Amino acid sequence: MKKILSIFFIITTFFISGCSEKNSPENQVLSYNLPSEPKSLDPQISDDFSSNTVLINMFEGLTRLNQEGAVVPGVAKSWESLDNNTKFIFHLRNDTFWGNKEKTPVTAKDFVFGFKRAVDKKTNAPCVSTLFCIKNAKKINDLNMDISDLGIKALDEYTLEIDLEYPIVDFPKVTTNMITMPCNEEFFNASEGQYG
Repeated sequence: MKKILSIFFIITTFFISGCSEKNSPENQVLSYNLPSEPKSLDPQISDDFSSNTVLINMFEGLTRLNQEGAVVPGVAKSWESLDNNTKFIFHLRNDTFWGNKEKTPVTAKDFVFGFKRAVDKKTNAPCVSTLFCIKNAKKINDLNMDISDLGIKALDEYTLEIDLEYPIVDFPKVTTNMITMPCNEEFFNASEGQYG
């Protein structure tokens, strides 16, 4: 009996290890016990724990927090502060992609569109006040200025510039919040904003 169990154990171990090598990332499953159903999978409007738990595993922002709570690179590989911490330049990695078949690159334009969606009054983002530190964000949200005047622009495909209303030394920490996640404008328009 011991011999049969030993052989079964060896075959099972071999089979399991062989299968795990064949599993591609697309076929892997991540399971969480959530306290409630997520309200939305749209990062610009999510504000509940369950939604944010799912979204943090779906999106990566300019920066993220490590286990110690320190800000570390995300899609932005580096950043610099200018003009007494009122302007930040984020240098994006060129190896990040959306999860579509075409593997569309995540670019600075995706962040510009995401930030603009977030401050747009029509979006009704619950956490929009987090972004009022960005130049003209509050005026735009109050409908006193056009969305094109938001203090954010893509300098090129992988460089993002953000102008602030006042100095914030730790502004990169703001970019860890869900509301600052990128949004692909073409996909958003094709799905009529219903993806989340």
